Amino acid sequence: MSKDINYNFLGMYTAEFKSISETDKNSMLSPNVDHSGSQNPHAPFIPAWYLPVQYFEPTWQDWFSILVGKPVALDSNNLLVPAGIYKPTCTLAYTSEDLRAKTRKPNGELVTSSDVSAGHSLYWHMQQASITSNNYPIGYAQYSFWRWSATPTTKGGIVNPTRMRNYNWNLQHQVSVCTDYVIEAPVVWHEAVTETVSKDQRWATLQTRPRSTPAVAFSGANAATVFSNLVSSEGDVDSAGDYYINYVTGRISWFTRPTGTITITYYPEYTGDGSEWMHYEHFTGSGDSISDTAPVPGEFVMATNDGYANYTAWDGSDTRERIGQIIFIESGWPNSGLSKVHGPPDMVKSVYDAIPSDQTGGKNHAMWLTNAHSMVAYINVLR
Repeated sequence: MSKDINYNFLGMYTAEFKSISETDKNSMLSPNVDHSGSQNPHAPFIPAWYLPVQYFEPTWQDWFSILVGKPVALDSNNLLVPAGIYKPTCTLAYTSEDLRAKTRKPNGELVTSSDVSAGHSLYWHMQQASITSNNYPIGYAQYSFWRWSATPTTKGGIVNPTRMRNYNWNLQHQVSVCTDYVIEAPVVWHEAVTETVSKDQRWATLQTRPRSTPAVAFSGANAATVFSNLVSSEGDVDSAGDYYINYVTGRISWFTRPTGTITITYYPEYTGDGSEWMHYEHFTGSGDSISDTAPVPGEFVMATNDGYANYTAWDGSDTRERIGQIIFIESGWPNSGLSKVHGPPDMVKSVYDAIPSDQTGGKNHAMWLTNAHSMVAYINVLR
């Protein structure tokens, strides 16, 4: 028998005992590394308490502050805000809904009617409270974020239920930020649209809501005579040359009868004017101006500089503000009768889902912007 192996007096093998010191124990441990998909919460992400409410959810009777698909960044308190919000070009402001929701401003005070009428942007309010953001996107909201349920004194988490808005009501404690995914974004870019009206016609409803600027233009037949005096209401259309444009419904009415075909040229309502469409995720023109070119695959993407954090072409200035890259453009929209589907701009998604898919080309999920887009951008969120 080998002398290097331990045997007892019966010739049976006996293992040795090895003593392990505390130092040996520690040296045997490897660091714990968590692996998970990017949609899991990797940090205690919490929406900033001072964000203007975006949408009231009637089932749960509460408000969302950041809607699904929006690029998000962190403020100086490490709270989630829409990417690109801390810029002078921000137009996101408090509304009457914030009075109803009892939203608190960055300084911790309740939003008042004076705040709403003053119309200061959230960028201005953040400056007053010495709260900043670098605007660098860290990902996007993979679902809509409820407004933060606690008061500003409990930024890091709710320790005492009495510090919540409602001590027995907390729909969402923390949220997750998604990266490394490809998302679909309806494209709203600003190409002039033309429609015609016929001889003796007295009114028309445009296919999409028109912008007020650039102004709606009229040409052909006796257009200069028919559309010479823009009035402030449909009831004021009572004299030669009077006409009225309802920018909410897209209806145009006039007094003088056309002697032939007249062409109406207009831009579909641009999301930069603060309309309801601003709240829903989409890709819009470059910067804050009307885009005269369509997005293309390979183009880098950033968040808009208006505080609503929609997607737009990267302006080429700061690479840290890029959120992703367009990998494909699905054009040929609208299809399958989608251009004939109309609905109010605040129509909820459940109503859109009820529209037969053979009338939407199977794109019910991308119908937040009915009649506003002609293509869909697939954006690879890079991180």
